Amino acid sequence: MKLSCSSGSLDFSAISYSMLPLVQISGGAAQQQQQKFKVKPTDLLVAEGSEAVLRCEILHAAGAVQWTKDGEVLGYEESTNSITGYPRYSIEREGGGAGGVYNLHIANVTLDDDDHYECQVHPFMHHKPIRAKARLTVIVPPTSIEIQGYGQHHAKVDVREGQDLTLTCIVPAAKPAAQIVWYRANVEYKPEQQPVKPQK
Repeated sequence: MKLSCSSGSLDFSAISYSMLPLVQISGGAAQQQQQKFKVKPTDLLVAEGSEAVLRCEILHAAGAVQWTKDGEVLGYEESTNSITGYPRYSIEREGGGAGGVYNLHIANVTLDDDDHYECQVHPFMHHKPIRAKARLTVIVPPTSIEIQGYGQHHAKVDVREGQDLTLTCIVPAAKPAAQIVWYRANVEYKPEQQPVKPQK
């Protein structure tokens, strides 16, 4: 495109200007890729004593990545991937984090690990911060069962005809609470069932 302008002794007619498309000038920042989750952590249900892995994979990761437990930051050593103050916790990183994998690994899960966790990625330059939460629920299977006052083993209970009897079944330390089923003569007994009177 030729522009011509004269002012006094100056002549601009020989200057050529190339005008760039406006869409390339204004759209450059919008075309930059944002960091985002490839795999978000999801709620887990694990048994006490087992292992738990909360996954977190990030595409175009640019900002610092960290995990929190109920709002508390779980800071880790990059050289060992261990988490200070949590000897059973570690960060699983592929390629030193270059692959965008920052899984939280918990060994020998206990009830203390039953909590909310969050994978967080800090902002960096044009990258916006992102975060994703997950709930870890720890299940504790029942380890013992007993009828209150009669111990854990088979016991004989003597009762007179017409006398009331209350039997209480106890299953301690189960999580969630155990579902208790009563049996009478090897047949499931339900509270709404009326007792069968013996025939004379």
